[in-house]
Amino acid sequence: TNSMTELKMNQFFCRSFFIIDCELAYYLCKYSFNDERRIRIMDNSTITTISIRNFKGIEDLQLNAKKLNAIIGKCGSGKSSLLDAIRFALTGKAGKEVIRKGCREASVVLRFSDNSTIERIRRTSENISKCNGKSSTKRSLDEFLTARNMNPCWIESLCSVDWFAGLSSKDLNNFFMTILPLRAKAETVVELVAQLDKDLTEKKEKYLMEEILKKQEIFSFNDLANGYNTAYTVRQELKRKYNEMLPRCTFNETVPAKTREDIEKELNNISQVEAAEKEYSKRLKEYASSKKQHDLAIKRLDEMKKELDTYSSCKKPKEETKTQAEADRKLFQVHIKRTNEYIGTINSTLDLLKRTLDNLDKPICPISEKLICTTDKSQLKEELLSLIQKNENALASNKEFLAKCEDQVRKRDDIISNYQKEVYRYEQKTTLENNISKFIVPEILPEPQKVEKAHLEAKKKELLDLLSILSRYEKVQQNKKELAKIKDKYDLAQFAVKVLDSKIGIPALILQRTLRFFEKKCNEKASLLREGFQIHFLSDNGITIQVSPGKGKPFVDMKEVSTGKFVCVAYILMTMIGEATKCHLFLIDNLDRLDTEYLNALLSLLEEDKKIEQVFLGGVDHADVERTL
Repeated sequence: TNSMTELKMNQFFCRSFFIIDCELAYYLCKYSFNDERRIRIMDNSTITTISIRNFKGIEDLQLNAKKLNAIIGKCGSGKSSLLDAIRFALTGKAGKEVIRKGCREASVVLRFSDNSTIERIRRTSENISKCNGKSSTKRSLDEFLTARNMNPCWIESLCSVDWFAGLSSKDLNNFFMTILPLRAKAETVVELVAQLDKDLTEKKEKYLMEEILKKQEIFSFNDLANGYNTAYTVRQELKRKYNEMLPRCTFNETVPAKTREDIEKELNNISQVEAAEKEYSKRLKEYASSKKQHDLAIKRLDEMKKELDTYSSCKKPKEETKTQAEADRKLFQVHIKRTNEYIGTINSTLDLLKRTLDNLDKPICPISEKLICTTDKSQLKEELLSLIQKNENALASNKEFLAKCEDQVRKRDDIISNYQKEVYRYEQKTTLENNISKFIVPEILPEPQKVEKAHLEAKKKELLDLLSILSRYEKVQQNKKELAKIKDKYDLAQFAVKVLDSKIGIPALILQRTLRFFEKKCNEKASLLREGFQIHFLSDNGITIQVSPGKGKPFVDMKEVSTGKFVCVAYILMTMIGEATKCHLFLIDNLDRLDTEYLNALLSLLEEDKKIEQVFLGGVDHADVERTL
């Protein structure tokens, strides 16, 4: 520690860089140093090591970075490649042409003072980002750099002098609005609006401050830009609605002379006439239907009476007749059964007698067939013939009796059948008599009073057409009112877009005020480069930077001055951008384009500026450049 305090601190921080750990930094900060020996602890945005592989002409290179780093050499020696590699690592922007010929990819690794690293890898078809050795999305890496005041929105402006040459006035305008941390109170915004719009009304002011700017009290450029985007979106939507509504506001027909009330009254009268005609038609149909039903009923009644006449001789049959017939039939069926049994017995007896008679003619003993009988059988034969005759007579008598019984059964069946038919006819007669007694003939409805057809169809169509035209006319008038409302809202949105426009609106006025202060600070630094060297900002329709290279010399566009003077202007802008963004890391090339006076002044400013954390300079190794360095 004692040896550290003996160091020449200015030389320590201007010519080289060391990592100071937290414990040592705390100890050193306890001491009191004078202005020349003040220690400023480097923050974590300082680059300590640069590792490059296969980037353009560089195969493999590792450098330890200091505060001031001058990279000089002959044309084509790789100095620009080294600066491009650092620029690629910080911005992520590089084409596939940076890959060294014959290699698959180019990579650049930056290590910072807190030992964290970022790595950018360029392949033919993609860019790969890594943070602390791990794959990372572009968004995550941008957040990592933003935490070190290296926001992608502005770091590119500090990494290349030529960056300023590629910007249009509109790009410069948007860039300064992004980096300048400006705030405007609501009262100031209203004051500027009144300055822009001489016809400012309370309605316009309320619309802008409440609906577009959401009643905020303090506004940044970003807030105003968001308000512009909101107003622009609203205006576009209203314009779309206006264009959609405009064709609906055209009416090329003749407006009816009659009012809607008169037309509707006439239509109502026609409707009443049509209703009366319809009612007459309905009642006429009902009358015709009732007359038809009456005639059909009379006809039906006559038919039933005629049918009843056919039953005039029909009387109610006596049930005793059926009962007696059923009893007789049952008795005859008993006799038939018994007779059939007698006939069966007689047939069996006859069969036996005939077989016996046949056997009498044979010399066989009835007792055994082995015995031969010689007995006279004539008397027995006569007896058998007599028995056969008696049985045949009995059989014939029984068959005759059976036929008579069956005939009697049939007669009783006929009696029963006729009884049932008579019962059916009697029931039919009774039903007809009952139906006739209860039959009601419907009355004929009164014939309606005749209503003549008015034939108002043509008149009704004419009135409906007039009403349709009038409805379209009223719709057009309604659309015109809606169009007027849309136009009113559109005018408000157009007003908001105009006053919030970054080129001609409130942001431009605020930027003009701010640029005057910014210009003053730039010229304070410019005077240190050369007496009379001045920078002027024009903010009409964007920002244009003009330069006067010496006292009494006219202002010209920054892009038209010599390369050396352009480098000086770029340096001044870089330092002021660094003040605004708190990022004090610069890449400045083309040192060889500066004359010795400008180069010497530039290096002195870099060396003496206590806010600068790190600078990378590049140029061709001309003798005067080497000597000045």
